[in-house]
Amino acid sequence: MNWEERKQYYDKDYFDTETKPPYRDWWWSDPSVWSPRARAIYIACKPKNLLDCGCAKGSLVKYLVALYNVDAYGFDLSEYAIQTTPYPEILSRLKIFDCAENDLPYEDRQFEVSVCIDFFEHQDNEHICHVVSEIERVTDKFIIIRQPFVNTEFNCKALLNVMEGMTLKQRFDIFSASINGDFISDPENIEHPNTMPKQQLSDLFSDFVPYEFSPYFYDILMGNTYSELSPVFPFYETLIMQRRT
Repeated sequence: MNWEERKQYYDKDYFDTETKPPYRDWWWSDPSVWSPRARAIYIACKPKNLLDCGCAKGSLVKYLVALYNVDAYGFDLSEYAIQTTPYPEILSRLKIFDCAENDLPYEDRQFEVSVCIDFFEHQDNEHICHVVSEIERVTDKFIIIRQPFVNTEFNCKALLNVMEGMTLKQRFDIFSASINGDFISDPENIEHPNTMPKQQLSDLFSDFVPYEFSPYFYDILMGNTYSELSPVFPFYETLIMQRRT
């Protein structure tokens, strides 16, 4: 599958129906998810401005702007996601943009913080180095990453907790994702072609190095403290990168 075909995958069926596993009860606009995430990022970084990479429908941008007056912007390659944002008041802050084959339309070090939630695993091997280098270029202080990483340890009890309350189909989808292609770095996997080990992703950065925030921040970003709609996915981790001084 080429990159143009891959881009077409992120359509209405991906975001708003249950026909493309495994994210069909993903909470694209649930305030119980995105409001705490916005608060955690604001408390940890106090950014004046921020870029949300792979922003989907713009929920993080919405809450950072509305609650903390952060000058936040976002981009996503999904035309459907941007055009169906439930937040028309921030539409001018969102761009339909493919960063895989193009330089980001922002200035060097324009944003104090860039956020990459469930972002890098969607980039294929051909383009990921360019994507990393462009996010480094436009970021001044911190890059916040949260995604599945291959070889991440998780326990069966946590996985069963994730499945509780799901339909049989949803359970099958999430279980399959945890043991098959979505969480193994597989370039032929449509949704997650690049779930590389955390250290391997970290090593792609040349101007940024790993950094640690407080445990509270990781709990919120991982999604295990807000509501029954947001169980902690045991194969997900957080990586914080800080610009070298």
